[in-house]
Amino acid sequence: MGDASRIDPSCGSGWRWRGDSHHKALWSSLDDGGDAEGSGPDGPADGAATWGRRSSEGGGRRASGAGGGELGDERRMLTFQLLKLVKRIPETFTSSSNYFNSFTYPLLEETHVDVFSSLDGYSHQNFISVARMKELLHDDETTFFCFEVANPAKDEKSKETYAPCEGDIIVLTSRKPKQVSDLTRNMTSYILGSIVKGGEDDDDLPDNCFIARLSSVLPVETDSSTNEPKEPLFAVILINMKTYDRIWDCLHKGNSHIVDTVWRYKSKEVDEAMSSSSQLSQRFAARSAVDLNLEKYMLNNSQLNAVADCVLVSEKISSPIKLIWGPPRTGHRTLTCAPTNTAVLEVASRIVKLVHESPASSGQYLSDIVLFGNKKRMKIGEDHDLSVVFLSSRTERLSQCFERHGDSDPLKWPDLLASVHTDVCNKSKIRKARLLCVRILRYLKINLKLPDWDRLSLSDDDRKREIRVYLLQRTKCILCTVSSSYVLHNVSMDDRSECLKPLELLVVDEAAQLKECETLIPMQLPGIKQAVFIGDECQLPALVKSKISDNADFGRSVFERLSSLGYNKHLLNIQYRMRPEISKFPVASFYDGKISDGPNVVSKNYKRNILPGKMFGPYSFINVDGGHETTEKHGRSLKNTIEVAAVLWIVRRLFEESVFLGSKLTVGVVSPYNAQVRAIQEKIGKTYDMYDDFSVKVKSVDGFQGAEEDVIIISTVRSNRAGSVGFLTNLQRTNMALTRAKHCLWIVGNGTTLSNSRSVWQKVVNDAKHRGCFFEASEYKHLSNAIVNAVIELDDAENLVKMDSLQITNPRFQRAGSRYRA
Repeated sequence: MGDASRIDPSCGSGWRWRGDSHHKALWSSLDDGGDAEGSGPDGPADGAATWGRRSSEGGGRRASGAGGGELGDERRMLTFQLLKLVKRIPETFTSSSNYFNSFTYPLLEETHVDVFSSLDGYSHQNFISVARMKELLHDDETTFFCFEVANPAKDEKSKETYAPCEGDIIVLTSRKPKQVSDLTRNMTSYILGSIVKGGEDDDDLPDNCFIARLSSVLPVETDSSTNEPKEPLFAVILINMKTYDRIWDCLHKGNSHIVDTVWRYKSKEVDEAMSSSSQLSQRFAARSAVDLNLEKYMLNNSQLNAVADCVLVSEKISSPIKLIWGPPRTGHRTLTCAPTNTAVLEVASRIVKLVHESPASSGQYLSDIVLFGNKKRMKIGEDHDLSVVFLSSRTERLSQCFERHGDSDPLKWPDLLASVHTDVCNKSKIRKARLLCVRILRYLKINLKLPDWDRLSLSDDDRKREIRVYLLQRTKCILCTVSSSYVLHNVSMDDRSECLKPLELLVVDEAAQLKECETLIPMQLPGIKQAVFIGDECQLPALVKSKISDNADFGRSVFERLSSLGYNKHLLNIQYRMRPEISKFPVASFYDGKISDGPNVVSKNYKRNILPGKMFGPYSFINVDGGHETTEKHGRSLKNTIEVAAVLWIVRRLFEESVFLGSKLTVGVVSPYNAQVRAIQEKIGKTYDMYDDFSVKVKSVDGFQGAEEDVIIISTVRSNRAGSVGFLTNLQRTNMALTRAKHCLWIVGNGTTLSNSRSVWQKVVNDAKHRGCFFEASEYKHLSNAIVNAVIELDDAENLVKMDSLQITNPRFQRAGSRYRA
């Protein structure tokens, strides 16, 4: 494992603990005497601090011997306290403090529920084995340790290596995670911790080291000579608090220009302004197509009007806030954000494609675009199409220009200029290229303001940090997730001596999926004066785990609130993703028929017959009614073994057909239940990873927001006589799942259960039957045999008995079935 000196206080030499961090406030809970109405502009500081001290005294003990109900009792106590303090977030506000404070207690309650819900799924959390540890700081209030981990963990969702990172909440325990009751029985010792430094984005610590703030002393003793634990020690990662921390911080930053506009909005006050803006945009749209060279983008009228109105925003001619209602695929320095990595990558890909297709005379360059975020989660390698604009990749390439060669200093621009001049003078055939290169280098020497060369020559990490800041300060278009935009709060954007310009325009895609307080992270950036929110209230809202916070409208987006107050929004009324057979139901059911199909999707060239048979046409419901919904071991999420088998067989057939035809194909498997997602992921593994022309992604419904695939397979999971379908009744979640497919959408489910649900899924089944798109799995021999074989391999007696409904005459099935009937 290397020398023990690797864990040393010097490893965090650039680090110090901020004792007054908002993170401490979030970890605190609430005093009995807290009063939401009487809170000052900084929120519930007194109540949180009081309870925090009490919590430190109670939680500071080692938890050995804790009673089995202690965690549950503590959870109920916190819920009771917060229930009294959480108030419904109003639609309009009387002051900025009223606006910010309205989110404070719902945020604390949501954080509290998220932590406890992570304990509910304790057996599925990532964990790592601790190899070495060393105390950095210890006093009456705080204990800090530096940890070295023995090996990386496998992420339960992606099945890829997971490294602890800043903001992770961890449980340190002597037992591997199996179930949460392990923490409260058998005299098990555990403590809570919060990682304050570390991770792949940290330049100061090795990848396998992190610093954590602990609630108490460690539950195991340490060998003083080797820093190794004398007993096994595991760090179980519960949740990451980074987004919660960032929201909390932005609730206490004060009032920015754009936030002031948002909270002050009242429909009557701006009716005239909105009407005037609408008239301006209509007149402007007529000339913008020519002036802005928009013809080449083939925009329809609704898109053209929306773009024109947004240009008016950047020109400071109209209202500083614009809403664009964009159903699925209806198509100054600027910050462009979205809720998820998936959505950001989608936007970035389209921008890069537009720049690639633009002529050189357009003045659009990839150097003006920067995408940043977690490289591992975004999965951007050096061969990725977006690596050319990805911040860390660009930093690596630029840092090579300033690296030392042996004992010599980095090459300076004058040296590069002389080198180019000398080299190309010897090649008369490229004289024109030589002149152009020399001209560009001379221009850069005079006009390009570069960082201090002496500072860049210090260390590799410092040099890269300087280059990252330099790029973020000067790039015209920055793309990142809403949460990651917090990084920009620490980047100086307004320095007249450096001719820096602040970010002025904020564009938020999938804005209806964000809590309003979450949108404050980019809105609070200094310099932001205009904002464009693009979203669809008919799609997934923000995820809220606490029923208390949900009832207080904590999940409501700024898009939804302003829209409900009558704020004007542009409807993009043509969709360019789904075949008409796929779009028919969602357009009629969720958009009142206001959306039309684009010319591309109705074209014969868009039609793809990927698998033979009517069952595998553009749209179908595949009835698998012999399944059985079960909960995971040590969990509450549901899965359905028979549907897993059906999905696996379909995916394999798609792969075979893709290879046979030599055609590229992307497949998405969607399920509302994480247990089903995990079951399918475990079976698929890395089977198809080596094939460039075939990809399959398995995610929850929430995980597919903002994404699209050639083929989408939905596994609905629910299978019961009562017609109980749980949160499948959610219209927005259903709409999101049904609108991800481009060419084929196949729904695998129990038609009887869904028909009896008295929900939107009853309508889905009835619609499929009415259109002749409802098919029995039992009618497709190879599919039904695959299901039976999979169930027999699992030795699933209950499912085998139920599978009489499939009416399969398989000898192997009959023999196995008779064994169980006997």
